[in-house]
Amino acid sequence: MPNPVSGAILSNTIRTRLSNQSFLNESMISGLTSSTYSLGDLGLLPDEIEIVLEAYATGLRYVFILFTVSCACSLLLCLGIGNTNLKRQKT
Repeated sequence: MPNPVSGAILSNTIRTRLSNQSFLNESMISGLTSSTYSLGDLGLLPDEIEIVLEAYATGLRYVFILFTVSCACSLLLCLGIGNTNLKRQKT
């Protein structure tokens, strides 16, 4: 199941990085944010494809950083959990 947070980060990064490029219009950017497979169908030049791929790589880097920090926080929080004995105390 895809994570909506990572999808939003990736989509917003791609949209932000590519919105100021003159060779892409809004419908092309929407297609790129919904599917990476549409890149080959746009008829872009190699230099333009490189710019689009750099935007994807930046978005994926942000997602990686988010999950790395989340895992580190989870580890730190789990280290604070002590060993709890579930056996009934003798009285």
